[in-house]
Amino acid sequence: RWQGSWQSDVNGHHGRLRCLVTREGNGTYQGSFHANYFKVFSFGYTVPLAVQETDGAFRFQGEADLGRLAGGRYTYKGQATPTDFFSTYRAKKDHGTFRMTRP
Repeated sequence: RWQGSWQSDVNGHHGRLRCLVTREGNGTYQGSFHANYFKVFSFGYTVPLAVQETDGAFRFQGEADLGRLAGGRYTYKGQATPTDFFSTYRAKKDHGTFRMTRP
């Protein structure tokens, strides 16, 4: 389990972010994200993540189509240690970062 925040580098929007990562096998994980937007709206989605462990850090990447209203296809790339989770995200009209720690 992770919790923290997301931040858009395009428009400065940001909000609370939570994630539960589960192992699927063979280096594949599922990241179930729950994000808050404008403190009023919330949005949940799942991203398949390909993960490789290197020197105690888990590097990952994945992509998911969140639908037209949420901005379409997003790609994710980052790394997690036992205490910190960092990822960039990128879509056609937005890009930014996720920063989380263990609750």
